[in-house]
Amino acid sequence: MPEKTAPAETRTTGWGRIARPVTRLFWFGLVPAALSGFGLQALVPNRSQARGNEFLRQVAAAYERFDIAFAVSFFVLATLAVNYWRHHLPGGKYLEPKASPTGRFRTLTLFVGIAAVGALALFVRARVVEAHRVASSSMIPTLLPADRLLTEKFAYGSVIPGSDASRRPPSRGDVIVFPASTRSPQQQHLVKRVLGIPGDHIEVRLGSARINGWKVPSCNAGSFTHSIEDRLILGRIAVEFLGDESYLTIKVPEDTTETKYTVLPGEVFVLGDNRGFSEDSRIWIHGRNGGVPIREIEGRVKRVLFGRNSKGEVNMSRLWAPLGTTLPFDHIDTKALAAGIAACLKIRPQVTLPPVTTASRE
Repeated sequence: MPEKTAPAETRTTGWGRIARPVTRLFWFGLVPAALSGFGLQALVPNRSQARGNEFLRQVAAAYERFDIAFAVSFFVLATLAVNYWRHHLPGGKYLEPKASPTGRFRTLTLFVGIAAVGALALFVRARVVEAHRVASSSMIPTLLPADRLLTEKFAYGSVIPGSDASRRPPSRGDVIVFPASTRSPQQQHLVKRVLGIPGDHIEVRLGSARINGWKVPSCNAGSFTHSIEDRLILGRIAVEFLGDESYLTIKVPEDTTETKYTVLPGEVFVLGDNRGFSEDSRIWIHGRNGGVPIREIEGRVKRVLFGRNSKGEVNMSRLWAPLGTTLPFDHIDTKALAAGIAACLKIRPQVTLPPVTTASRE
């Protein structure tokens, strides 16, 4: 009997078996991702670009709230465009399906794929990670306005509506995201650093903090001058050490506020790193809302998804950058400050946690 030969579509060389998945990953994965990124940057305005145009302002506000949905939509459109032109692309023979499905099956597959991508994006956004935009200068020098953050939504456990039972309190020094609600109605979310956990007695004076009578270790790294959002900041950069975290703060002479507060069960006390220009638990106390309920915390921030430089362009040096003690400014000379910060980090104190109170044990 004559030997049977494999169908043409299955007779592939070793190179063909490698080239097919690599080519498909490039054209249906990397290229749509790049196109969607450029498309979002070029076509979707930010708030400053939308000034004076109500329609553009609404588009910018929608993008800030549903950025992942925008990104998925652009990615799907880019993938469809690549698929339409696949016959004319380099390596296009590897982009052809192995079988020739009917038109109805092809349409059904397309809709199922789009629905699956959308469902996966919604699940990830709701339960795993979510992107948030920094809307103010209250976290300078750690974060800049317009920075995009990756928020870990699972960091403190699952959320049961109306209950704190399944939520773990953050650690002192964590950077968290939570709804602005009545605290700052002009914003959707706030980003702050946790200073006190339930049971802690907090005192803040001239930008320096005490927890249960223990002063948070701080090291002066040098003077700082910066203009942002039509505001001139004149102060000093300090490195603070709290728990496992080492982070930067700005202390300014005009910050004369004095605060005393005992953190209630089920909440945390938060501060902005830009101590002289931050609306935080020190301010909200006067409205009897000093603490942030743990059930409202949307997640923890460990990294910057991407930042922007002084020209408004994506700062490639800050892609996926961890939060820490690196200054994010690209248009001012920070060599002297960087040297001061490095000197402070070399003398990290041995004790970086406050004494535990009876209430905080509970």
